[in-house]
Amino acid sequence: MFSKLKNLKKKEKQVAKEIDSIREFYDDIILEEYYEPQMVWEIDNTKKNDKMTLIIAEPDDINCWIQGLSQGCIVKMRHLEEAIGRLMDVGDLYSSAILIRHHLELSGLLCLSLEILVEHDKDKLQRFISKTSYGAAYYNNPKLRDSNDAFFRTETPTVSAMIGALDKFLQDHTESAFDENFFKHNYAFLCQFSHPSTDTSTFFVDATLEGEGHIMQFNWEPNFGKIGTISTLHVLKQSLQVGLACYFLFTAYHFTQDKVYVNETNIEKSFEIFTGNKPER
Repeated sequence: MFSKLKNLKKKEKQVAKEIDSIREFYDDIILEEYYEPQMVWEIDNTKKNDKMTLIIAEPDDINCWIQGLSQGCIVKMRHLEEAIGRLMDVGDLYSSAILIRHHLELSGLLCLSLEILVEHDKDKLQRFISKTSYGAAYYNNPKLRDSNDAFFRTETPTVSAMIGALDKFLQDHTESAFDENFFKHNYAFLCQFSHPSTDTSTFFVDATLEGEGHIMQFNWEPNFGKIGTISTLHVLKQSLQVGLACYFLFTAYHFTQDKVYVNETNIEKSFEIFTGNKPER
């Protein structure tokens, strides 16, 4: 898909091909039907704001969470990529960057969820699963809600924690010289597209030096410069690569009363996505 974008230069086409190669792993994903048991919430009304916590009682509660969160993230990531491809095909890198920001958040949530899962801290996992049950805006702002449980509050994962998990994953699984805040820098830049910002207004303005200042002329059509396309492709590829690798690692785990089973095929797919190489047998 991305390698067929119009007017790609040689280096841009190479990155686009790499994205398409990673996206082929979507074909290995089966969106399985799963049973979601009725959930029990504990309500703590001893604090200033009443707080709800999801009770994790059985291994299947964890398996259900893994299925729901992973499939929810992955279908949205793929959908966003299709939209990003269409936007880039008509040269709209501005709107593409806004969608890539959300793509990075979905990859970050998968990565953070994996990080919490493999720590094997039952209490911490229970608190985290509770955090992922609702969106932040409504459940941290009770006045915005209109429902029977509108006066209850639940914590939600912060975006900074999600992006931090991506950086930690990169540091833990690579030997190359990635900056320790690699994804934080990427995300901060993408936020300039999503938020009202003078930084990204520069794509729509021509500035001509005049004395000690500049003559500013805004245009309806943006100019993203020579590296706009390849930079956009690189950021998308980085998000997709880590996000999909974390998806296969996250879904490799299945919990029972007696033990935790690990799907080695998923581990191998994650390795191949992240490194570009098949694991040695």
